[in-house]
Amino acid sequence: MNHIMSNYVKSGVRNSYSSMMVTNFLDPKTGNFKQLNQSPWFLKMKNGKPGYFLKMEQKFQQMPEDCFKATAARSATFDLKNVEGEIEDFFVDNLGFMEVKNEAIKD
Repeated sequence: MNHIMSNYVKSGVRNSYSSMMVTNFLDPKTGNFKQLNQSPWFLKMKNGKPGYFLKMEQKFQQMPEDCFKATAARSATFDLKNVEGEIEDFFVDNLGFMEVKNEAIKD
């Protein structure tokens, strides 16, 4: 257990995820947004970067991309299996290109 904890502490890497009140989130002045396939998942441009947000009752909570992907793969409530095109269009419209996450690619 100590070994695992010491690796975590040494890394010092922690992503910060934001939350936004519904009215702020839905205001285009705070960044473009798109709802994914009539689900509670949205894409939002914030500080020049796209993020995945989950709509809660009174706020939108930013979530890690891996959390969205895991939910999309397993959701029985919302059809998220074919949202890749929507995501790609959002990235192209807002960034000019499709952002690809290369962390898992190995030679």
